[in-house]
Amino acid sequence: MAYSLLKHQVDMKALGMIKFEADSVETEDLFKDVYKAGFIMLFFGLESANDRILSIIDKGCDQKTEQMVLQNSSRAGIWNHLYLFFGFPTEERAEAEDTIRFTVENGERGAGIVHSVGQSTFTLEKDSAIYHNPEKFSIDRILHDPDRDMAIIFDYEIRKGMPREEIMEVYERFDQVLEKQFPSRKIWNYLSREHFLLYLDRFGREELLKMARDESITETVGA
Repeated sequence: MAYSLLKHQVDMKALGMIKFEADSVETEDLFKDVYKAGFIMLFFGLESANDRILSIIDKGCDQKTEQMVLQNSSRAGIWNHLYLFFGFPTEERAEAEDTIRFTVENGERGAGIVHSVGQSTFTLEKDSAIYHNPEKFSIDRILHDPDRDMAIIFDYEIRKGMPREEIMEVYERFDQVLEKQFPSRKIWNYLSREHFLLYLDRFGREELLKMARDESITETVGA
């Protein structure tokens, strides 16, 4: 798509969603073309930064690949946003901590190749691969409520991994980590992605990061 946009000299600014591939495929040169084509912000489905969990999810990559691809994209000038979640079936606390550590080490106060993050907790959706193969993911029983015959999200029972209470504890602690490690959260956390794209186009990545550290600008945000 980037090559076609460049070929036809399309003048635009946009955000895109992308999956992690081998860093030999998603090279810095590729991302430079993506950036030149107008994609100044990319959304990556990180999900986890623990290799065992990534293997179970069948992401087709490992933590090392995630880091290299994010580095290539960031060097091209792109704003990298991560989607991740906690509580995938069988995930242990230490594995969730791997994801937190990865985010911090590569975040705004770390290597600077992760610029914003959206976190959630795992939900079991109807007709997903896990829904149809619960035993493969160590789920003991999917709970069907007869009063919710149109349900698309289901509770389930599982004996491995973190209990629900611990998952929520990790999620809430991570929210505090983001607040501390990402000063720019004062900006992007309060805007839809489309509105943030307008700010990114207007001011640029580095200026936005600089603005986020200026308390005279951000002191009233979220008040």
